[in-house]
Amino acid sequence: MTMATGAQAQSISEIANADPLIITGAVGTQNTYTHSTSGGVSNSVLNNSIYANLNISVYGISMPFSFYYTNGGASWNWSYPTFTFNISPTYKNWTLYIGQHNMSFSNYVYNCSTNGVGVEYNGKVRFGVFYGQLKKAINDDPTDPYARTPQYSRNAWGVKAGYGSGNNYIDVYVFKAWDNESSLNESWRTKVAPQDNLAFGVKGRVTPFKNFSLNANVAMSIFTQDTNSATLSSDDVNGWDKIFDAKASSLYRFAGDFSASYRFRQWSLSANYKIVQPDYMTLGSNYMTNNYESYGASLSGSLFKSRVAVGGNFSGQRDNITKKQSYTTRGYVYAAYANWNINRHLGFNGTYNGYLQTQGDGTLQVNDTTRVHRIMHAATGSLNYSFGSQSLPQSLGLSYSLSMNKDLNKFNTGSGDVTSHAFGAAYSINISSIGVSTGLSANHQISKSATDKFTTDVISLSGSRAFLKEKNLSTSLSISGSRNATGSQNTMSWGASVSANYVLKQVHVFSLSGSYSKYNSQYVAENTTTTGSSYAINFNYNYTFSLVSILSKAHKEEAKKREEQERREAVAAGVSQYRK
Repeated sequence: MTMATGAQAQSISEIANADPLIITGAVGTQNTYTHSTSGGVSNSVLNNSIYANLNISVYGISMPFSFYYTNGGASWNWSYPTFTFNISPTYKNWTLYIGQHNMSFSNYVYNCSTNGVGVEYNGKVRFGVFYGQLKKAINDDPTDPYARTPQYSRNAWGVKAGYGSGNNYIDVYVFKAWDNESSLNESWRTKVAPQDNLAFGVKGRVTPFKNFSLNANVAMSIFTQDTNSATLSSDDVNGWDKIFDAKASSLYRFAGDFSASYRFRQWSLSANYKIVQPDYMTLGSNYMTNNYESYGASLSGSLFKSRVAVGGNFSGQRDNITKKQSYTTRGYVYAAYANWNINRHLGFNGTYNGYLQTQGDGTLQVNDTTRVHRIMHAATGSLNYSFGSQSLPQSLGLSYSLSMNKDLNKFNTGSGDVTSHAFGAAYSINISSIGVSTGLSANHQISKSATDKFTTDVISLSGSRAFLKEKNLSTSLSISGSRNATGSQNTMSWGASVSANYVLKQVHVFSLSGSYSKYNSQYVAENTTTTGSSYAINFNYNYTFSLVSILSKAHKEEAKKREEQERREAVAAGVSQYRK
């Protein structure tokens, strides 16, 4: 027996609308028998399991229990709930935050949750302020060999103000966070440095004329890695000493993104640029990638009275902005697509994606023999044709795809280059009068490298049908065969599977399935043949139940409306069947 505990956060503001008491659960069994042979060796395995789940929900606070028994033993799990206090009453445009909350700020400044208080006013004129704790201290006994990684308690405050809405607005953000050094045992302080941070941000949009807009989101952050380092004194920093104490370990960094978009008739054009300087940090974010810049552009629209949709985009990115890394990596992504509705029966879809990666100098000069320089191409095309009557719909599809991965380093032998071609065809038919759906597909793929060639052929046939008046008995059957060939091995395999599922009174689910497969592998070099086969039988049963259901007033009304709608639909269906 093993026991584990879990946690679930529940907001106080959600409790009032939650159901007072809901007790639901499920019990069932899963049974699988497998048998396989390989090289004359047989292996059989029987797995049986029984499970039970029970969930008690009191005003939205969930306490789940689970029991699981299998051949190897039993386990059970009871999850105790934990609580997070959060109440956010609103009045007109005002919102008051008490407890755990996340006030909307610039993503470069602050984007995590704070346990504290705040107030926010939203309108054409906007204002918000908060104060609270970002992190609790982790202050385990230093002599404990299993002590967790120590952590200072961290407090923060933030202020934001803005004006405008829609296509023309501006918002300004100020954020301050600091570690409380006294929250940690003195023996830990030599291993973990307390940190401090002051960040500013500006975010806005302007629309100088119709269908054209400019967006900007910029921020600066002064981040101190160790508040115990020496204090700086100069005319540049003395003016900030009331809200930030500049230290020798303080870093001033910048981050921001800019974009422009323009719409004309059925076309849309956009461009963007982003930069995050090296070591850009804010204590208001749990993680942020830095030391890179990126740019891109995209174009999309339609042609021929919207029968053809086309588009494309290009983007580039590079790291090592200050050239302090050993090397600089650049990447370029480009893509295009076209969707053509030739007529109401026939359609074509095509896509292309490419990626180019290069490596340049940094603090070190790149060696031409080891320089990273690769290009990848991927293109797909498909033709889909639908035909037949409403009672006998049919479809036919053809597809082709090409992928190439090539090393452009002239000193490389090309052994890592791979080119693949894949062809596919599929046909499906739905016989609605008897509830039968079936399909046939075939695929052929060839992959080549400098030294090898790999070929795969797959063909499969599948079908399904629902039985009984309520269509609660469903069956399916599939048969497939494949051939895989390389220079030294040729493998033929085929398999079949069948399944049946029965649902009784919407709470009992029975399922039975079986599968069989057989393969034959020929090794050219050794002039040997290996055969093998396997089959599996599965039986599963699941019963779901509801022991207690005390609903809230709002949910009672929803359930009553749903039952009334279901009754009306049942009556209408009965009349329709009678007329038939």
